[in-house]
Amino acid sequence: MATPLMCSALITLLLLLQTITPASARNLTWYRPHRYTHWQWQLDDSGTISTVRDSQDAAPSKVKWYDIDLDTAPDAIPSLRRRIPGVKVICYISAGTWEPFRAEEDARRGIKQSDFNGLKGKSFGGAFDDERWIDIRNSRVKTIMTKRLNYAKTIGCDGVEPDNVGAYTEDTGFPISKAVSLSYSKWFARAAHNRNMNVGLKNSLGLVQQLKNDYDWFLNEQCNAFNECGVYSNLPKRNRPVFGVEYCDASAEDNGVTLDPGCYCPGMLAAGYQWLIKTTALNARGISCGKYCQNNPCPGRAGRSNCRANQASVCFQAGV
Repeated sequence: MATPLMCSALITLLLLLQTITPASARNLTWYRPHRYTHWQWQLDDSGTISTVRDSQDAAPSKVKWYDIDLDTAPDAIPSLRRRIPGVKVICYISAGTWEPFRAEEDARRGIKQSDFNGLKGKSFGGAFDDERWIDIRNSRVKTIMTKRLNYAKTIGCDGVEPDNVGAYTEDTGFPISKAVSLSYSKWFARAAHNRNMNVGLKNSLGLVQQLKNDYDWFLNEQCNAFNECGVYSNLPKRNRPVFGVEYCDASAEDNGVTLDPGCYCPGMLAAGYQWLIKTTALNARGISCGKYCQNNPCPGRAGRSNCRANQASVCFQAGV
């Protein structure tokens, strides 16, 4: 006959196995988006998370995929689920930098600012010069990210967007190799899947093909501006959706390039990529390539050597 002590030991063992057993062995069923998923990307914390004007319908019910900031998510997730049946919410996490403004929210996740001592490297630079790269070679980083992932699962995130995992191409202050970035990225994907959440790879172009079976979806900023979209060409047919954005005000940040959506959007639609036109603020405003081409001429490249355009006119015409 089983004693209370034996039952307690069995429960402890089962919980331990659930923690260490790979997601594939536990037959978890995290939600995977399909290539035609309509989406919104809003990382700005101010205001209400709202719909982007979509290619099929301006109604919020047509946009089922919201990628929002982890700090916004506790209030936004219940609101979105009340308004939009079947909505899926992805939570942004910077997996490769320390962000000073996260201190208060991280404390709620059991993360102290002293946990980052000895982990902070050089400034991220540009518009985010207050951020610092962290040393992803150190196992303490995984401890911090595990707490963030546990929190994301607890508040109801369906998936996560880990940013800044491709640190090997950056001047971080640490000797981070491509092999280290790849290993860390694989660990992050497993950690998300073990919590029954999907996971997307943002930018990190040199890792895309090596991670195409580890990540559920892919996200890119400005691949048209930098002629990099071909990296993703084999992914939609493998049921790995590709989401992306071109910034109509790119020239306002880090001397980026602003492009004419009528020039690049036809290529994005033909490739099966889900592309948005937004500002670098990543607030609620935006429009999909599909909707833009419904309302404006979209001849494609049509012999043009490039798609460059005036920033102000593009933002105005796109209504963002």
